[in-house]
Order: sequence, then structure tokens, then C-alpha cells
Amino acid sequence: MAIKCNGCENDIITQDFMKCFKCKKFYDLPCLNVTSTVFANFSSEYKEKWLCPGCSRPKGDNSLTPVRSTAPEASNNTTQPTSNVNMLRGSRLTASKSEKDNLDIKSLANEIRLMRKEIQDLTQKQKTEIPLLRKEVADLSTQLNAVSTTITERLGEFAKRISDQEREILHLKASLQQSQAIISAQDQYLLKNEIEIAGVPETENENIEHIAMVISKRIGVDLKNEDLDDVFRAGPRRITSENPAHPEKLPRTIVVKLVRQTKRRELIKAAKSRRNLTSEGVVNAPPHKLFINERLTKGNRILFREARLRARQNGFRYCWVKDGSILIRKVDKSSAITIRNLEDLDKYLPIPKASQSETS
Repeated sequence: MAIKCNGCENDIITQDFMKCFKCKKFYDLPCLNVTSTVFANFSSEYKEKWLCPGCSRPKGDNSLTPVRSTAPEASNNTTQPTSNVNMLRGSRLTASKSEKDNLDIKSLANEIRLMRKEIQDLTQKQKTEIPLLRKEVADLSTQLNAVSTTITERLGEFAKRISDQEREILHLKASLQQSQAIISAQDQYLLKNEIEIAGVPETENENIEHIAMVISKRIGVDLKNEDLDDVFRAGPRRITSENPAHPEKLPRTIVVKLVRQTKRRELIKAAKSRRNLTSEGVVNAPPHKLFINERLTKGNRILFREARLRARQNGFRYCWVKDGSILIRKVDKSSAITIRNLEDLDKYLPIPKASQSETS
């Protein structure tokens, strides 16, 4: 069912209309002189409490006053409002909305002006600070370059100093090795007239000079008292820990210091031809196998022991001592090689790889 406008008596064909809260009458927008834009801004609460022009006038009775002229031209569906329709509320609302919009526009314009001012201030500040910042960066770059140059120069000085120190260390190391070799040779030279007899059991009240002469006679060398400079047992007494309840004293080596080197060579040569020499008949004790060798310094004894071990590992048939020098030979017809120190040992008798892996 169509709804008729109480202002113009025409059917309301759109959804945009107003209903009076009091009299429940309907009015279309043209009769109220309200545009669609203004109508869209009306709140729901305002639309529900809206009063028509007749109900908004509490004073006097204007029920007999026609809302619209009854002239024939008024029956036309015109969009112009009649002079009898009160449009005060719509006009006030429109004016209020317009004022609010104007205030919003003014506030927005003010904010835009403030933003422009801030941008201008920031731009001016940047124009002032950026050159200063660039100058500071340039100064910092110059300082860094200077520091880098100084560090490079100092590193060069340190590198040169380290290189000089390394050369000095190598020189000192070579000098030390040479000095050690000289001292070792001198120490060994002091033992040029001495031999060692190992394996002779120790007894109480023994006469080791007599023992030395008996052993020399056993190998075919006539040794007299005037050939002897000194005879003694070397080192402190030694015992074995195999049987702690009854420790067995290990015999110390007998050192025979001769007056002449020729007699020492004679004894060494004679001892090499008698490999199975024992202490039987020499001392009143169970027989032990005897060994007669040149006397070596402690360092040369360790070097000789290691040389014999490595000689077997590297397939060398001979390793011996002659006049305090350690010599090795691979086969009968090859030349003898002198081992003076550990460097020579590593050079001519290196540790086999299998032995190195087992040691590691």
C-alpha cells in the first residue's frame, strides 16, 4: 500500500521520507525542503523523534490551516515547498551541520598549516645540519685514514722487529748448538783414556783394581799397576724392585782410567774378539756376562742407545763407537756415517711411520 505525503497528498515513491513521532504522519523530502545529502546525515535517533511542522507548534490550534494551497496549480507534483510548511528544524539542522563542517575544515586547514611549518622548519634544520654532518664525516674519515696509516707503519715496524728477532733466535740457536757440540766434544775428550766394564757383581771388601787386571788378562792384555790412573765404580748403588723383600743389588759399572790411550785401544780391540766373556773366576759370585766398552758422556750414551734402536728399525747392520764417536753403516761396503747429535739421528735414522703411529 502506497504511503501518501500529508504535505502534498502525493504518493511517496522513495524510501527517503520523514514520519512524525507525535501524529504519525508522513512527509516527503521536497515538502520539507530537505536534500538527500542532508537527509543521509540525519541520525536514527533524530528521525525517530522528529516532529512535523504542525506538531512542533504547541501554541494555538492550526489544525484548520491547510498544509498546502488548494489552488489547482498546487495539485501538480511540484518539488517547491508551500509557504505554510514550517521548515525551521531542517534549516537549523542544516545550518548546524554546515557550521560543523566549516569547523572541521578550519581545523584541518590549521593542522595543514602547522604541518607545513614543521616541514619548513625541518627542511631549514636539515639545510643547516647536513653540511655540518658532512664536515664531521669528512673529518672522521681523515682521522681514520691517519690512524690507519699509523697502524700500518707500526705493523710494518713490528713485522721487521719480529723478523729480526727470528733471525737472531735462529743465530742464537745455531750458536747454542755449536757451543753444546763443543762442550760435548770436550767432555768426551776428557774420557779418552777410560773404559767401562759392565756386569761385574759387587762384593764386600772387593779390590776393583785387581778385578780390572784379572779381566784384562782374561782377554789377553797385560795390564800393570803403572798403566792404571784410577779404578772406581760409577754412580750410586742401584737395586731392583722385582723382589722388595730381598732387593738384589745391581752391579755398578767399573770405570778404568788408564794412563795412556794406546792401552785403552788395546783393551777395546781385545774385548771385541771375546764376546762371551763372563765374571766366572773373577769374583766370588754367580757368573754374569761382562761388557767392555769405551766410556761415553751421559748425552752420548743416550744418543748411542737411540742410534742402535733406530739402526735396527732402518735396516742398518752396524752401529758402534770409536774414540768417542758414534758410527753407523748400512752394509759392509758402504761408508760409515757419524752421528753427532739428534739432528743427525733424524736425518740418517728417521723414526719409521709405523713406530710413530704406535707411539702416538
